[in-house]
Amino acid sequence: MNRRNILHAFGGAGTGLLAAQGPLAQAQETARRGLPPVKITDIKTILTQPGGDHLVIVKVLTSEPGLYGIGCATHRERPLAVASYVDNYLKPFLIGRNCDEIEDIWQSTYVQSYFRSGVTGNNALSGVDGALWDILGKRCGVPVYKLFGGKVRAAVPL
Repeated sequence: MNRRNILHAFGGAGTGLLAAQGPLAQAQETARRGLPPVKITDIKTILTQPGGDHLVIVKVLTSEPGLYGIGCATHRERPLAVASYVDNYLKPFLIGRNCDEIEDIWQSTYVQSYFRSGVTGNNALSGVDGALWDILGKRCGVPVYKLFGGKVRAAVPL
């Protein structure tokens, strides 16, 4: 038996496995609602320094007017290196991709460089990833933590 025949072997149970999707897949279906996919049209880096801390913010703009996501790509020691990585490597690679393909974007971006990105690349990828989750949360009308399964406790003992 090969991989292609596994679902056929399970019959109706195979479709049940596909229907029991995780929170990401459910959120993606909710966000789409039969609409065409939202594409990444631009990625901007915002360098700021509140209170002496160098911060790198990534803003992912989409084909849907007014919809954008914000993510943090801060590397306190090398903020310009992260901004350059986003502008010169990630931006050309990601423009035109679907915003809903968060896991595929993460995997393909992570393996695009020979040495698997390192600290600078991982910070840049973190900013883009956070912005894509922000976009998905906005499209679904829920906070991002709900996409990850919601609250786990009502309060934290202090």
